[in-house]
Amino acid sequence: MDRILACELSYHGGSALPQTIYTCLYMHKPEAITDPVLRSYVLCTLKCCHAVKRAVTRAEIYEVVFP
Repeated sequence: MDRILACELSYHGGSALPQTIYTCLYMHKPEAITDPVLRSYVLCTLKCCHAVKRAVTRAEIYEVVFP
């Protein structure tokens, strides 16, 4: 779970989705996870990343430049 959280934070920090979240093998087939807590955590992480991507796409924000 710590590794998944680190990947999620890296994604929210601006890194690409395939290079962050999808480096974890659990994200590719969450239905194959037998532990219910880990499965719930993985599904919530995927839903959160999808919601962020959808919000950014709808707002047409493609690049943030910090001074």
